[in-house]
Amino acid sequence: MNKKEINKIKILEFLSNPDNDFANRSVLAVTVLGYKHKRTIYRHFTVDELNAIENEALQERKVRSSRQRAYIYNALYKRAIGYSHPDVHISNFQGVITITDIIKHYPPETQAAREYLDRIEGKVPENKEVTIDNETDILKQLAEILPD
Repeated sequence: MNKKEINKIKILEFLSNPDNDFANRSVLAVTVLGYKHKRTIYRHFTVDELNAIENEALQERKVRSSRQRAYIYNALYKRAIGYSHPDVHISNFQGVITITDIIKHYPPETQAAREYLDRIEGKVPENKEVTIDNETDILKQLAEILPD
């Protein structure tokens, strides 16, 4: 593997990680690749090659993000409908250790069900802007905004 391929892999790993900001090319040259001058990156890569690398990293970032979102939706769904899983209970009574296989049950949660359905149906509550003319209208406006 030549130096250009190694540098491409370093750039892809950095840019495709959702924890990192999508850095500009001078940051990539200095911090990721370790070049002393930010323009050195153009000696090793053409502009088209860098564009292709950035597009590939962006696609990988989208895949990772959607995978993480799927894990979150799955966990929220389990909390919404309730679930059970096998577990082990260990007890110590009068110096005798007893290991018992059990099944833990988690009941459904109403708030998790609401949150899951809101996310699936796209009904995320919007922020409402409030303008207050005078102090006597505050209670009336709050009564209109807040749910019953």
